[in-house]
Order: sequence, then C-alpha cells, then structure tokens
Amino acid sequence: MKNKIICLFCSLIILTWSQAQTPAVPVTYELSYSQAIKNLPGSPIPHHKVLILGSPHFDLSNNASDWKPKTELDMLGSKKQREIEQIVLQLKTFNPTRICIEWLPEMDSLFQKRYQDYLTGTWQLKAGEYYQVGFRLAKMMGHKKLFCIDNKPKQPESLLEIDDWEQYKAQQSEASEMATFDSLNERFNHYVDSVQYLMSLKNYLQFVNSEEMKWQEKEFGLPALCMRATKVLMPEQT
Repeated sequence: MKNKIICLFCSLIILTWSQAQTPAVPVTYELSYSQAIKNLPGSPIPHHKVLILGSPHFDLSNNASDWKPKTELDMLGSKKQREIEQIVLQLKTFNPTRICIEWLPEMDSLFQKRYQDYLTGTWQLKAGEYYQVGFRLAKMMGHKKLFCIDNKPKQPESLLEIDDWEQYKAQQSEASEMATFDSLNERFNHYVDSVQYLMSLKNYLQFVNSEEMKWQEKEFGLPALCMRATKVLMPEQT
C-alpha cells in the first residue's frame, strides 16, 4: 500500500492599487479540497487494507523481551478460551484474505505443518497468540496457509560497542540517564503487565492498541534508549 503525500505549495502575490477597489463578489467553487485530492493523478485507491493487532505474548516461554511478567495468565483455561473465541469472531468481520504471524520466514515450513495438522485434528493448539488467534482465524476463514513475516535486521555497529549492557548499567550512578530510563521502563512495564489481570482480554487488547499506548511505547523503545545512551557516551554531541 502506497502512502499518499500531499504537498501544498503556496505563492503569494501582493498587488497594490492606487485607488480604492469595489468589494469583491463572493465566488462559488465547484471543487472541494477533498475532491481535488481524490482526483490527483498517480494517487490510486489502495487495493489492500491491513489490520495490525498488537498483543502480549500468550506463551511466556517464547517471550524474548527483557521484561518478564511476574505471573502468567492461563490462556488455555476455559475463561480465556471463551474470550479468545469472541475476539476471533470479531476479527472475522474484517474478512481477512491473508493472515500473518510474528515468526521469521525461515520458520514457515514448521508452522505450515502445524497448521495442516491442526486442520486435520492431529495437533492441538498451544498457548501462543499466533496459534490461539492466528490459527483459529485462518481456519474459520478457510485459509490454506498462514504467513510468517517477522523481521530481525542486524543492529547498527554502534549499538554493539558495549559488550555487556548489564555490567555497563551497574557501573552507572543512580542519577545517570540509564538509571532513569531503567526506572521509568520498569514502572511502565509493571503497570501494563498488572492491568491485564483486571481486564477482559478484549479490553486489554484495546488498551495495548490504543494511540496513548503507542506513544508510551515509543518513549521506552530503542530510539529512546539510544538517545539516552548517546548522552552518556558522547555528552559533547548532545
């Protein structure tokens, strides 16, 4: 899907009259700005719609994050299973033609095998969100396969200059940028983790996909960490 970028160029013409002018007669235009945008050459209507569902990891044994929730929800229990079924039914109304899951493409053959076994009833769903939501929805939609699309590009070399981040953090003072970041990050993750035990799965997914959460996650993401590390390593450049 291509982004539509509209650049508005304005030219200002200043005219000077030596005598008073009569009031201008209001002009009625036939074309609105939205219609002008719609008619732009080279701006076709997108052929695809994409729904991205952010989700916590249902199976913590595969959670590679540096934050580990203190308690694991029982996603295979009857209560959560009913909630997952309702969420999948709601996602069905989007009428997806392709379903993608957060696994690297080289894992594709493994997941296709598991999905086919799931369809034939010879393999039972495990707790992972890619199974509970992805496999269920794909089966409900009659899809023959799913798509593994995760991507883990190589990190810039500058991020690898510190061999042991834990040792580096331990050497920093309590007032350092790294200590401040860690403290705020800990509070943020603890809160996000704790509220899921007080909410239905549907409401929790709405919460983690909200615009407010997106902004908060940017505050504690890799760019924010790099900015804080730069202040410590190269203060003369900040």
